[in-house]
Amino acid sequence: MIPKKLIFKGLYSYKDAEESIIDFEKLNNAGLFGIFGATGSGKSSILEAMLIALFDSGVRFNGRASDNDLMNLDSDFLKIDFEFETLGKTYRRIVEGKRNPKTRVVKIEAPQTLQRIENEWIPLSKKIDPKEIMGLGFEEFTKTVIIPQDKFRAFIDLSVSKRIALLSDLFNLKRYDLRDRVSSLLSKNKLALSAIEGEMKGIGEADETLVKNLETELKSTQQLFDIDKEKLEKSETIRQLFLERNNNETAWANTSLAITQLNTQIIDNEYFIQENKTKFESLKRDFDNRETLKSKVKDLASFLKIKAWKTEITGLNERILKGENLIIEEKD
Repeated sequence: MIPKKLIFKGLYSYKDAEESIIDFEKLNNAGLFGIFGATGSGKSSILEAMLIALFDSGVRFNGRASDNDLMNLDSDFLKIDFEFETLGKTYRRIVEGKRNPKTRVVKIEAPQTLQRIENEWIPLSKKIDPKEIMGLGFEEFTKTVIIPQDKFRAFIDLSVSKRIALLSDLFNLKRYDLRDRVSSLLSKNKLALSAIEGEMKGIGEADETLVKNLETELKSTQQLFDIDKEKLEKSETIRQLFLERNNNETAWANTSLAITQLNTQIIDNEYFIQENKTKFESLKRDFDNRETLKSKVKDLASFLKIKAWKTEITGLNERILKGENLIIEEKD
């Protein structure tokens, strides 16, 4: 973990009147730096602010202190904004809190996590485990990175196994520990060897002649297998051809049925044409003789008209005759 910038106020001996800002990047460029000051000046509070921002827990009270204990008694606001780099990524952890003006009870919110991606701060879930970011938990971090006052001796006094486990987790040394993998592989090889030895005991002693006979038998079996395989492939080819033939016969049968139905329709059409041919020819003759029929109709109409005229003339003649007779009678 590389600290980059720390901004805080209202924490322990630091009041909230002004923010305290530490630019670690300038200090990091020096390669080595120290934090100096008189007792009670707030040196440990700087480290405590980092721990609270990172893990929501400190070491001054052997863990998470109460919210009232964290905030300066003369302050109403608390803020910690810690920017740092770890595992090649840059993060900010922000802790904020305030004091209720009536009850004077302090309420500090859970840390907010932001990650810088392409020069933008992207908020992450508040439930994210700090160990996912740091690669270390609180206990490991406070034993290797930030070691509280009078706690370094505890790390020195750790048992060899615990110290190895801690350093192994810190530097990811487990990837170089091949003991378990080698032991597992050795066990698998022993089991495989035992199985092979059991099979060899079942076979018995084998001399060169027996091996040659077995090789000859194996070669003969392989030849028989190849022959059977070729027969099987030929049988499969024949089966495919037979299926294609059946499919073709089915298609031909369907085609023949369609042709038969078509022929039936043709015969029916020919019969219909033949049956109506005479009617058609008669209609055609009538159509061709339509002028003659028109002339006959005209002649018939003239005849009927002449006949009507004759009837009318006959009537007129009869009336004229009656008139003449009446005239003669009057003269007499």
